[in-house]
Amino acid sequence: MRLDPITPGSRPELAELEARILAERGRISPLYQVLLNSPPIAQGWEQMLSAVRNRNSIPAAVRELVILRVAILNRAPYEFEAHVPHALAAGGPRRPSSPCGKRCWTRPPDWMRRSRWRCACAMR
Repeated sequence: MRLDPITPGSRPELAELEARILAERGRISPLYQVLLNSPPIAQGWEQMLSAVRNRNSIPAAVRELVILRVAILNRAPYEFEAHVPHALAAGGPRRPSSPCGKRCWTRPPDWMRRSRWRCACAMR
């Protein structure tokens, strides 16, 4: 079963939740637009991920390193690509090109293995 995304601003009963998501994320991503089909799930997801992302003692660079590594282990290029800008902003290396394209990953991208982030590639 496929759920259609909820267009932000189209359902007045979601206005407060959308405002919280915007405050934490800066936008209502396609993921949140689908989660808005179930406001309790969208709210729980936003609270949990905001705590992981913004309310912890882990340095941003380490947090993003872990997220990138988990994306590699899970062969999740969408998640990886979504977090590359955050990793770069947190002090990650400049990468020459997209590491994944349309292929399925069997190992970390070359730019990560050659960088100061390479320790993430050895994590098991």
